[in-house]
Amino acid sequence: GVGKTTTCVALVQKPNIELISENIVFTDGDFVYPCYEPIRLDEGSLKMLGENPPGLSRMLFPEGLKDKWLFHLKSSESAQQVKPAVFFLPQFSPQRYVRPIAADLALEKMIAMNRLTRELDDYAWYASALEMHWPKPGQAANRIEVLRRFMNNARCFELGIDRWAGVNAVVEDILGCLE
Repeated sequence: GVGKTTTCVALVQKPNIELISENIVFTDGDFVYPCYEPIRLDEGSLKMLGENPPGLSRMLFPEGLKDKWLFHLKSSESAQQVKPAVFFLPQFSPQRYVRPIAADLALEKMIAMNRLTRELDDYAWYASALEMHWPKPGQAANRIEVLRRFMNNARCFELGIDRWAGVNAVVEDILGCLE
């Protein structure tokens, strides 16, 4: 609910930016792996991006899904694996900012965010059921270690999003960290 999808779609409009994964990230701690999923945008996002953002094709799907529409991202063949370079923890703020954050603090925040995210909650229930039947010693600790390695491989930032500044301001802040 902080504009991650809108920001991703705006970013891929820029040269040399490719979407590997939008909402769900698969990682072994050293690399990020592609995970295709439809892009969901609401009316507000489409207004910010322009009614017909380049690179998106509308997906035919039953209407009425929480007033959002689904799109496919038109892109070239995506990479099979990518080294993480930067990691952003977005949050709404009265003013925009980008602040470096230590990897260990980013890890703690990411773990907390994962507990709040409904998609991951569904995964956690499923994973827990599997682990009850096929337990492996150290599996829970390994998940944390993978995230720790990921955070240590990337420069971590808190990203303050001023919703009144618009999506272009968020893109500008992110691109500024990539230079």
